[in-house]
Amino acid sequence: MIERYEILLEVQSEQDPLWRSPARGTLMHGLLLNEVKSDSLHTGGSAVRPYTQHLQALSTGRYVWTINTLSEAAAPLANWLESAPTDLYLEHYDLHLSIAEIKKVASFQYGDFMEAAFEDLPAKYMTFEILTPMVFKKAGQANVWQWPEARLMVQSALTRWNAFAETEKLDDPQILEDIATAVQPFSFKVQSQHVSMDGINFAGTVGKISFVVQNRTEVRQLLNLAGKYSEFCGLGAKTAMGLGAVRFLPSEISRPSRQRRWRDHTEQLAG
Repeated sequence: MIERYEILLEVQSEQDPLWRSPARGTLMHGLLLNEVKSDSLHTGGSAVRPYTQHLQALSTGRYVWTINTLSEAAAPLANWLESAPTDLYLEHYDLHLSIAEIKKVASFQYGDFMEAAFEDLPAKYMTFEILTPMVFKKAGQANVWQWPEARLMVQSALTRWNAFAETEKLDDPQILEDIATAVQPFSFKVQSQHVSMDGINFAGTVGKISFVVQNRTEVRQLLNLAGKYSEFCGLGAKTAMGLGAVRFLPSEISRPSRQRRWRDHTEQLAG
């Protein structure tokens, strides 16, 4: 089961130390584990945690806290959300947060999710808007982080899918190879953002990354699935701690040409 909850939080203080904090996700993760004490949230029997969360600011003192649950191992978290207290305490800042609203905005079985993703018309261009710093750790090397390539991003999503999907596994190594050869980088509008966790400082990536996909329907379907699932599972390392939150934006066109934009603008003025 895949579910998403959105919690509207309001800071109960004239000062808002969360506004400029580079560790918002880590702090909310600690708060969550203090509220929901369950061993299943640590791994849920898998190498990855069965939930993700991230915090986004609406304005000073107002935030949306998004929590995604990816399997039944996260049931204690979902149960807490159904009857959460109206006040949360963030010990690090001695700060009280009031819960103004909790909404369950999505709920899917894995089989239904796959079917819907495959039924959608696969797009030629696929953009990932990286909402919170996305990082990929280089295997075998401590504190060495990699540029977010298409292979790494898709592999991250499929690893989580295969960890939690009940029967709809996508664990054939050829799948990743087919995707890697069919996807090419198209445009990047990104920047680095400082992250500090567990005494380690590193740079994550935020912004937008776009890829163009070869005209192979089956590959586009798999990418469509990985992209849509990434909105729930996140991409890269430490997604349970607020990193790697993304928005998936498939499109059949890259962007209008300068001439096309000018023509549309002049036609609008003339009309």
